[in-house]
Amino acid sequence: MRNLHMYSGYVFFSNLFFWTPVFFLVFSEHLTLQEIMLLEGIYYFSVVLIELPTGYASDRLGRKQMLVLSAASAVLAYSLFALADSFWTFAAAQVAFALSISCNSGSDTSWHHDTLKAMDRESEFMERESLIVRLMLIAPAIGGVGGGLIASVELQFAYAASAAAAGFALLCALTLREPPHTLSEESPTQQLKHVWRTLNSDGRLRWMGLAYTTLVILNHLPYEFFQPYLKRAVDLPVATSIVTGAHTTLALLIAAFMAGHTANLTKRFGSPTIIMLAHALVLVLLTAMMWTFHPVVAVLLLLRSMPRGLATAPLNAEVAEHVESSIKATLFSTLSLAGRLGFGVVLLGLSLVAGWDDSSGLTAVLGASAAISGLLVASLWLTRPRT
Repeated sequence: MRNLHMYSGYVFFSNLFFWTPVFFLVFSEHLTLQEIMLLEGIYYFSVVLIELPTGYASDRLGRKQMLVLSAASAVLAYSLFALADSFWTFAAAQVAFALSISCNSGSDTSWHHDTLKAMDRESEFMERESLIVRLMLIAPAIGGVGGGLIASVELQFAYAASAAAAGFALLCALTLREPPHTLSEESPTQQLKHVWRTLNSDGRLRWMGLAYTTLVILNHLPYEFFQPYLKRAVDLPVATSIVTGAHTTLALLIAAFMAGHTANLTKRFGSPTIIMLAHALVLVLLTAMMWTFHPVVAVLLLLRSMPRGLATAPLNAEVAEHVESSIKATLFSTLSLAGRLGFGVVLLGLSLVAGWDDSSGLTAVLGASAAISGLLVASLWLTRPRT
């Protein structure tokens, strides 16, 4: 049980993001809108280069090493963000942050599932993963309030606070014990072929993989643009960072509440229904943002984290429980990579749509985002499992 408790501590501190309510504001202090879009693209393409090697390393060498490296990379990334004042320093920080995210991706869920399996408690995975997702949402909710207040003094102080939180995550990761699991003995190429065969051996698993990928793309779009949207839609009586921090906290608490009920909702309605509902909600939000800049839509954006709260645990459970231990992290990394690569392409496309005029560029970007979301949701609906 101590192992599980320390994992909860790792999850909490590694998700204590003080920077989330102000990252766009920090970037915009030093960069143009087009440079910000390019910077985000650099992050996602960095993940593309790192994601699969770290997933393979987790299956070949062990989960704990990747979680430790993830936390250490986060400390470095946030420290660079706190000091950055040029495009290239921000770019270096994005690469370090990409390493942190990639090392954690797949290794966290695989560690959790393998640990419960070793304890003969595998049947509890869906319920416990829902609680982990809830913790992953509560932590940044706390960070949203704290980050907004800290950033009201100096925007980049929020990144310094995040570096301290990542330090505590590193301490927790160092105390974790590696769960017993089958280590991969395949070469990287053989491992990828094994993943491909596994995904194509089961139509339902293949659809879940597609849904996992599209959710990575869609879930980030309202998140990327809610800060400049609030700035234009609402006449803010106090510092923008305080308002975006409070907004972030409320959004995450709503999502955390839903995550706590995801296991019961999934048992009642089935994973495909819950997953489609999460995707449809993103489309509704982006359509509203595109249609008008209005305080009512700003309130509606409090639901922007709910898709993650609804769909993460069912997707993780469907994949983890039907995949061999020796390829589990590689498979999760493959799906995450596909989603991040897709989002990187979307961001680069949106940077072209945005152009150099920041005032009209946001409207154009939101319109393009809604159109892309509509195509992805329709594709997922048409290919959904019928049973």
